Amino acid sequence: SAAEAETRRLRSAEQKLAESSQASEARRAARRDEARLEARLQTSRSAIVAEEALVAARAAARRAADAAKRGAAAMREADALDTISSAQAEAKRVADAEQARLKEEIDRKRSEVEAEAQRMKLEVARKRAEAEAEARRVQEELDATKRAAEEEKAQLEAKLAEARRAADAENSKLVDSRR
Repeated sequence: SAAEAETRRLRSAEQKLAESSQASEARRAARRDEARLEARLQTSRSAIVAEEALVAARAAARRAADAAKRGAAAMREADALDTISSAQAEAKRVADAEQARLKEEIDRKRSEVEAEAQRMKLEVARKRAEAEAEARRVQEELDATKRAAEEEKAQLEAKLAEARRAADAENSKLVDSRR
């Protein structure tokens, strides 16, 4: 009969609404998992960047230490030359020039290390900004999906309410027609 068909249609609509609710919960769980994985990925990326910066800083520090040792040796050599006769004054001038060159090299290496550290800071900041932008994009997608799911739920609830009203009206007609 029409009432039974309407009742079946009503049950079908209720089942679709339940399935939609289950799908929404599954989407929420998937988004939570995605967020956890994204956080772990960002942590891994940050660790890699920090490790690279540390390796570069260690290498620069070794170069600076080597230059400092050479500079100290040149200074000791220059001090020893001070006590030598005037015939060795030219050798002292050469040593002084080497000492100055080494000081300049140490300063240059120090500047390079500082520049590299600054570049690493900027790279870390850029990576952080990219990760934050990605998180915002994912959040926007999540919000859009939530809105779509809520709209779909509202439509299904409206259809269900309409189907119930129609079924109630049909039942009333059937009851009235039997009287």
